[in-house]
Amino acid sequence: MKSLCFLLLLLLPSTAFSQPTYDLSCANVAAVHIVRLSENELPGVHTPAGHVFAVLFTLKPAAAEHFKPILDESRKLTPRPDAPGEFTHRRIAVTTGGQPLRSDTPKIEAHSVKTVNTYLFREEDALATAHLVCPTAPVRLFIPPEPAHPAQAR
Repeated sequence: MKSLCFLLLLLLPSTAFSQPTYDLSCANVAAVHIVRLSENELPGVHTPAGHVFAVLFTLKPAAAEHFKPILDESRKLTPRPDAPGEFTHRRIAVTTGGQPLRSDTPKIEAHSVKTVNTYLFREEDALATAHLVCPTAPVRLFIPPEPAHPAQAR
């Protein structure tokens, strides 16, 4: 009996501090939008091409209801034991088919109640990731025009 109680106590910390997980699939995706952003729009990101592709998976209403408590839980701030006075939040582990969803910017997490997002450096990778999650979801690609170079604007 003592050994059983001890084993149960060992499990408590792992579940208390576990990372919330959300599995993304065709069953919960209504549409996919891919938007090219300037690397300047994401703090600390530098890419050879100077831009990043945001892949935005729009959730179906029932999936959004299921995702909201996971999102809310991840936004709770907890004190960092290694840095007094600083706080952190629990990141959401997004998977697809049990495998981690690809991200070229793993330190950046920008989900909302209705979207699950990831950021990739190449357009081909963004399209491949969209089709990996859901080959049948409609994909809209938004590529804003490049700003005119000041020397060319004259």
